[in-house]
Amino acid sequence: MVESPPDDEVLGSLERVRGPAVKGTNADCGAGPVHVAGWHDGLSLLFQGARFAGWSLGTRGVGGIATAAGIGPGSTRAERDAAYSATVSQTSLGSEFSAGDLHGVFDGNSGGTCITEMWAGVSCAAR
Repeated sequence: MVESPPDDEVLGSLERVRGPAVKGTNADCGAGPVHVAGWHDGLSLLFQGARFAGWSLGTRGVGGIATAAGIGPGSTRAERDAAYSATVSQTSLGSEFSAGDLHGVFDGNSGGTCITEMWAGVSCAAR
């Protein structure tokens, strides 16, 4: 069971800018139970207890949300390579990368493949 509601300061600040989030819980997350708040463009925030614990961004975010280096869903592997030093490994999710605390998945293995998912912090990605 998830104990506390999400951090009102973090979630409230984003909802003032982005509009109301769709909220739910994931009691089966591998990282432990989490509250999830998400928006139509694919951005999701994860909270453990009342603490902001991570975020994820899927393909609905193509062209909308990106890192300070301009990397987001839809960015190519070559673009990510130019912006971040990363390791890539084959997992049950596919071609998965780690660039420090930033993680994601490509839609293939070549330089022209694109990022389909990105996340940092707590993740509920099942491997």
